[in-house]
Amino acid sequence: MAKAQSRIRKRVLNTKSLGRNWGKILQDMVTKEAAAQARAVLKSGNQFPKDEVEVRIPVSLHLAFARRGTGIGGDRVLCACIFKESSDGSSVCICKGPDAASCDCEPVVV
Repeated sequence: MAKAQSRIRKRVLNTKSLGRNWGKILQDMVTKEAAAQARAVLKSGNQFPKDEVEVRIPVSLHLAFARRGTGIGGDRVLCACIFKESSDGSSVCICKGPDAASCDCEPVVV
């Protein structure tokens, strides 16, 4: 994987533990930002041929797994990051999780 050229202008970090509800927390983060992006697209006046407005929200997850001999044990989410576009065209990286301050906010190109 290669890193994309960064246009990130702002980082928003929340270092609270995500616990076992990390999937719901991530879903809420993505849904909130996707809805805001869809509203901005509609407000811009760009018309879509469908009755839907499609948006993409890049997500980055950083997980750690406990070692159990030669296998792995339970997972622990270190942080979850999403990327959104700001009104000036730059990106905002929003990370939540206990290790959010050290998570990589650079977009990754696969």
